[in-house]
Amino acid sequence: MTDTKRCTKCGEVKSLEGFRRDRSKKQGRRSRCRECERQYERIRLPKSTAPHHVYPLLRDRAWVDQQYSREFRSVTEIATMVGCSYSTARRAIERHQIPVIPYGVRRALRARLEAQREGVRA
Repeated sequence: MTDTKRCTKCGEVKSLEGFRRDRSKKQGRRSRCRECERQYERIRLPKSTAPHHVYPLLRDRAWVDQQYSREFRSVTEIATMVGCSYSTARRAIERHQIPVIPYGVRRALRARLEAQREGVRA
């Protein structure tokens, strides 16, 4: 097996290290060199211009902690309140290092909290 290969795009002969690996190819390398691949990717795959959503409430640790640890709201409820996905709300809780409350415990604590509020109102 040779230690060099010719790029099909620029025609230069380069060492095999100048080509990305590809197990489906005979030599185990792509046909275009790394530099030509980069140029192709820049043209073909431009950076995304989609808007990046920012949820200010999820950046506020006190608010997230209040909703999750004191109001005992579920991640789904928090996500609905903010208008984001479940995984985004879950990541915010993890990012703020708020301890995860198991489902059954959270449900019991929330029921107790609601019972206390009902008693106060009466």
